Amino acid sequence: AVRVIDHRPSVVRPLEEVRGEIERMLKEQRAREQARATAQEWAQAVAGGKRLAELARGRAGVTVETKTITREKPDGVDARLADALFAAAKPDGKAVVGHVDLGANGAAVYVLEAVKDGDPASADESLKTRVRQQLLARRGADYYLSHRRGLRQSADVDINAELL
Repeated sequence: AVRVIDHRPSVVRPLEEVRGEIERMLKEQRAREQARATAQEWAQAVAGGKRLAELARGRAGVTVETKTITREKPDGVDARLADALFAAAKPDGKAVVGHVDLGANGAAVYVLEAVKDGDPASADESLKTRVRQQLLARRGADYYLSHRRGLRQSADVDINAELL
């Protein structure tokens, strides 16, 4: 249940009252666009043979880190960057270079040099249980979708789009 304590009708605020907010938002938007453009340029430069450390040298607020991460332990890596890394193609003799927008945190350029497949034998029991549960849930969802597809194919259904 929701209880309304106070209601104020919407009004147009004077420009002088919102000027600071608008200027801040525009500066942040420009900074994000510039970060995205720089990340794209750097990713192309690195793909062309430049080293990321050379590009970052002397740039304030830019860090170059080498990390090994896993899905279970992203080691402080932004979730958007981790998602991009795990979605990237597996390097096949040549590093995979890309960039990702981190929203208000700027942008990141990554160089994925190697992917090491996990060893199921070395996984602890809690991880094995969690993965088993995820696989069972996925299998159940797949069975359900397959059942629905079968029902749709065998049923004589007319969808009246005008009533939707």
